[in-house]
Amino acid sequence: MFDWISLSDVAAFATAIGVGIAAWALVLQRYQARAQFEDTIVQQYRELIKPRLLSNALLADLMTSVAEGDRERLQHVYIYLDLCNEQVFLRAIGRVSRSTWRVQWSEGIRGNVRDNPTIAADWQRIKDTTHDFEELRRFESSGWSDPKRWEPLWKRVLIRFGVATLRMPRAS
Repeated sequence: MFDWISLSDVAAFATAIGVGIAAWALVLQRYQARAQFEDTIVQQYRELIKPRLLSNALLADLMTSVAEGDRERLQHVYIYLDLCNEQVFLRAIGRVSRSTWRVQWSEGIRGNVRDNPTIAADWQRIKDTTHDFEELRRFESSGWSDPKRWEPLWKRVLIRFGVATLRMPRAS
C-alpha cells in the first residue's frame, strides 16, 4: 500500500523531527536560563539597593512634604507599587499566565491601588511627584486592561524571546 515510502525515508523524516524538537528545547532552555539570571539580578536589586535608594534618592523630594510619622508607611507603599509595576511588566512581556494574572495579580493591584484609600492617596502623591512606575501608570490609564494585549501578537512573541522590547509610552 505504501510501496513508494521506504523505511529510510521514514527514518530520515523522524530524525529531522527529532532534531527540530531538540533545537526547540535548546531555545527554551536558553530562554529559561536568561529569565532565571534576570530574576536573580532583580531580586538582588530589591534586597540590597532599592531600600537604600528609597530614602536617599528616589523619595528624597517627596519625603520632605510628608509628615515624619507617614514616611515609613510611604516607603512601604512605594515598595509595594514597585512590586505591582514589576508584575504588570512581567505580564506585558508574557512571563505570567493568564490565570495567575486574572485571578491573583490584576485583581489585587486594582483593588489596592484603586480601592484602598491609604494606598490610593499615596499612589496619587507618588504619581504627582515622580515619573516612576510607567507600566503601572499605563495599566491604570488603560482602564486596567490586560498588559499582554498592549502590543500586537507578532511583537509579543519577539518581546518574549528578547528580540524586541516593550514600548512603554508615558501614561497621561
